[in-house]
Amino acid sequence: MKRRAALLLGACGLWVQAADFIAVTESMQEQDGVLSGENVDRVRAVLKQAGLSAEFRLYPWARAYNMAQRHSKVLIFALARTPAREAKFHWIGKLVEFRLGLVRLKQRGSPLNSLAQLKHRTIAVQRDDSAYQWLVQAGFAEGKQLMVAANSEQSWWLLANGKVDYVLENPLFLPEIERRNQLPPGSLVFDWAIPELSASAYLAASLSTPPDLVQRLQQAYGQLKE
Repeated sequence: MKRRAALLLGACGLWVQAADFIAVTESMQEQDGVLSGENVDRVRAVLKQAGLSAEFRLYPWARAYNMAQRHSKVLIFALARTPAREAKFHWIGKLVEFRLGLVRLKQRGSPLNSLAQLKHRTIAVQRDDSAYQWLVQAGFAEGKQLMVAANSEQSWWLLANGKVDYVLENPLFLPEIERRNQLPPGSLVFDWAIPELSASAYLAASLSTPPDLVQRLQQAYGQLKE
């Protein structure tokens, strides 16, 4: 009976967690099999200040986003705070500013003269991230201009192997991305900034998270910010 119950729980997509939260983010935060990065450190600091714990899990962005909407006591980062998402999460605190734009390989293609030209190019995107949502609303279509990748690593693989013309990224991250993808320095060119994709990215909690836990996290963030 115990085994059957365990199988049923697994089939329903539920999990048993020893920690207070499950913290989900995309695999770009992983380096050599170890969770790393400034945002990871900030989230850990907030949890420690609040006296709470979390089990960190790495998922493709669409899966992480889905989990944060469906389950209680899930933290997600770094989530762009947009009007469409405002009522879907509890917003704990800002982690970073996103300034996204089009990035291409230096040896491939030519600079854009207008965004209208982008209709004739291909772009790797992750489903359900803010860039994907904006591009779809702007009239770009999957299978035509948009190639949906499972995660950011796959997006960069598609670009490096000539499968797409562009990836959307923050120019500050390009040196690190070149290093991770074993590209020579200067291989990536930030071609065109898209102001509509500039946003603040937050640590957020699932909407069904108990209010007292949300308050503890928000207070901890405020204390650290001071």
